Amino acid sequence: MKRSLLYFIVCFLVAFATGFLVSFGGRVTGLSLFSASAQLLLPVITFVFAYLYFRKSKNDWSDRLYTLVSWTIAFVVLSTALAQPVYGYLWTEMLSVDVLIGYWIVPACILAAGVFAPRSPFTNPL
Repeated sequence: MKRSLLYFIVCFLVAFATGFLVSFGGRVTGLSLFSASAQLLLPVITFVFAYLYFRKSKNDWSDRLYTLVSWTIAFVVLSTALAQPVYGYLWTEMLSVDVLIGYWIVPACILAAGVFAPRSPFTNPL
């Protein structure tokens, strides 16, 4: 539990900070490259941190499901809480159907990382 929370916090901080910088760069320069990279940023960062987490975790589906659900809910809640102070959006705008549909990639990346991550010798093999 502590390890999962630590990995999530670092993942969220990295994803949010780089997302903010890419968003700011796109607004300043107007280049479409920033928009394309912003779309790839969250999935790549989420996959990398989930991959690193699952390398040393238990090799069972309950751990994968727990991580998938808890990280996804935490991503939505923290992003919604930081929408007003960082981007100036109302928190209710972050809970629209269009925004929530965009979060499907977070559990997909966590699930893929849980399946593809090699296990340490101290965990049960597949």
